[in-house]
Amino acid sequence: KLNNLDLDDTLTFRDEGVSSFRGKNSETGKLAEFLEAVRKGIVPQGSVLLVENFDRISRQAARKALRTIEEIVESGVSLVTLTDGKEYDEAALDDSMNFMIAMITLMRGNEESERKSQRLKKAWEGKKLEVKSKIMTAAAPSWLTPSADRTGWIVDKAKAKAVKRIFDLTLKGWGVNKIGQTLNLEGVAPIGRADRWHVSFIQKIIRNPAVIGDLHDYRRDYDKTAKRYVRRPTGKVFKGYY
Repeated sequence: KLNNLDLDDTLTFRDEGVSSFRGKNSETGKLAEFLEAVRKGIVPQGSVLLVENFDRISRQAARKALRTIEEIVESGVSLVTLTDGKEYDEAALDDSMNFMIAMITLMRGNEESERKSQRLKKAWEGKKLEVKSKIMTAAAPSWLTPSADRTGWIVDKAKAKAVKRIFDLTLKGWGVNKIGQTLNLEGVAPIGRADRWHVSFIQKIIRNPAVIGDLHDYRRDYDKTAKRYVRRPTGKVFKGYY
């Protein structure tokens, strides 16, 4: 309204739950779709992209985040940060003062995300120290749910019976294919998300240390080569957790 602009409500790019800290939004998220729409002319030159702040676009390291912002403005689209009402186009970024303000803002967003990441890691480590007396998370094998006070587990007897059956048949020398076919023919309800027993799921159960109560510890690391988070074992085993 202040600038006599028409708000385009036909194109929507929502990235709920997609992190801008590692740049996933600009690589595979809705921001990537927006940039592609700009390249193809679906979003015409002279358009204005409104964002709450720079950190809504990227919380990557400043130099990487700046590349994304430069790509937007160099395509002929202006960028306006609503928190301070500043408009950034090519001319604005060529101004040394505006450039410094942009870099400082991007650095602050990246540092804040890094602090949050470290706090989450420390909080998770704190939970692990309580593992002998308290359940860390509701995530558990499908035959278990945490008790209301989170000091123990409630066993789903029907699912536990299916798990025991799998081990009984395995000890008899049956292969996973035959076990899966038998469970499906007998109408044994699957304990996972699938509507029938699959070989891969049966293999996971057989190899799952949770069946003897053990929890193997993993950490979540960012793989720069794969550009995604991966789970890596720490080598710690919490005996009797389940």
